[in-house]
Amino acid sequence: MENDDNVYGFNVIKRGTFRILPQAPVIAAVTPSADGKGLTVSWGKIAGVSGYRIYRDGTAVATIKGAANITWTDPDAKTNGTRYTYKVRAYKTVSGKHYWSAYSSGRSYVFLTRTTHLTLTNPSAKTMKAAWKKNTKADGYQIQYAEKSSFAGK
Repeated sequence: MENDDNVYGFNVIKRGTFRILPQAPVIAAVTPSADGKGLTVSWGKIAGVSGYRIYRDGTAVATIKGAANITWTDPDAKTNGTRYTYKVRAYKTVSGKHYWSAYSSGRSYVFLTRTTHLTLTNPSAKTMKAAWKKNTKADGYQIQYAEKSSFAGK
């Protein structure tokens, strides 16, 4: 930064350096991965950054290159009943040096393995019985049903 001012007949030059740090990302969601074998973290895109670093429980677990990549799946977050907390930082690389944003706010998720051994029986046309193997770490279950396997419409 350079600025020439004329103060009382003197020419004053002000010099300085400054860094422009990227904005901190905002985590949109932490959800089970599509295959149920980990957790997927997604966050809002920050324009002009070189990439992002993801932290799980305070430890860096991944560095993502490119501003457009705003999701990452953690294949190691799969211990039944464990709470995982994620934070994300953006970085901008200038002349080989990384300039880091502040950390995002933390976002947590308790991973539960999917229930197994699901059986359905239909002893009569008006009832359905469902049974499954209990997950000892779960507090309850949510059961969804639909007439169509796509769960679309009635």
